[in-house]
Amino acid sequence: MNRHIFYSGILLIINVFVFGQNEPDSRDVLVGSLSGEGRFYNVQFQAEVGSVAFQLEVAPDYSVAGKVGNALFKNSTLEIDNWNKGFSVQCKVQGSIFPDKNFHKKCLILLLNVPVGDQAAGDFHMKSNCTFDLWMQPGDFIKFPDEDL
Repeated sequence: MNRHIFYSGILLIINVFVFGQNEPDSRDVLVGSLSGEGRFYNVQFQAEVGSVAFQLEVAPDYSVAGKVGNALFKNSTLEIDNWNKGFSVQCKVQGSIFPDKNFHKKCLILLLNVPVGDQAAGDFHMKSNCTFDLWMQPGDFIKFPDEDL
């Protein structure tokens, strides 16, 4: 009986040390300020509205604040995107992205690749709603190097 308790205790300790360890969160590479520029894939739309500025501030608790154009992030989340092997920032936007244009998208999905040094790239999707939008405006995102901030 004592041997069973002893071996059970050893197995419990091994499980705690082997399986109970948390890996570092890979979102740590995004903590801090991130600023960049987005360009729309639709060339005609890009010529009409131009590029859009992105500003993100990722806190140590992975909460995200930021701006896209002149609109502020609202209800934002930062998640690991295993499908694209990067990160996903999803939020609603409050205000007008382009104040002088007739552009009314209220949701943003920003897909970021894992940064290499001070370079990061990804894609964005601007949508009217946060589920499905046939007329969403996708584009690419390029992070400016830190010295350009």
